Amino acid sequence: MTDRNTATKRPFIAAKTMHEHEIRLSESELEMLERVRLRYGLRDLDDTAEFLAKRLLRWKIKQITGRGRAMYLVSPERTEE
Repeated sequence: MTDRNTATKRPFIAAKTMHEHEIRLSESELEMLERVRLRYGLRDLDDTAEFLAKRLLRWKIKQITGRGRAMYLVSPERTEE
C-alpha cells in the first residue's frame, strides 16, 4: 500500500500559528461571551471564542463519526516525515 503523500509528491505546508480573524459582535453577543468566559474561567474573549469554536467542531465531528476525536495543531515538523 502506498502512502498518499509519497505517491503525489506534493509538500504539505502548515502554518505555525493560527491566523487572526476579526469578528464583529453586537453588545448582546459580547455579553454572552463574557458570561461564558467567567463560567469556564477563560483568560479573555479571544480564548472564549476559540473555546466555543473548538467545542462546536468536536460536537459536530462526534455527530458525523459517532466518536469523539482529538484535535491537534498540525506542525511542519510532523508533516515532513
